[in-house]
Amino acid sequence: MIGGEQVALFNIPSAGVFAVQNWDPIGQAFVISRGIVGDVKGQLCVASPLYKQHFCLKSGQCIENDEVKLCVYPVAVENGNVVLTLN
Repeated sequence: MIGGEQVALFNIPSAGVFAVQNWDPIGQAFVISRGIVGDVKGQLCVASPLYKQHFCLKSGQCIENDEVKLCVYPVAVENGNVVLTLN
């Protein structure tokens, strides 16, 4: 949780740690953390487990719908600890 918001963390060994909101705005549930990570058109994404929309882990933008976007949070790993900050 950060600022009252559930956050989904993804540790991608070749790319780093990413943090996005856990709320799926299309499926209307806290499920993004259960999504599958992959590559769509050269963008590192997570697929929502409900309706399979893909969200870019860097920007939060939904690949299939330009009007939908997840909140993303700056992430740092300091001494083995994941540190998030509010935007």
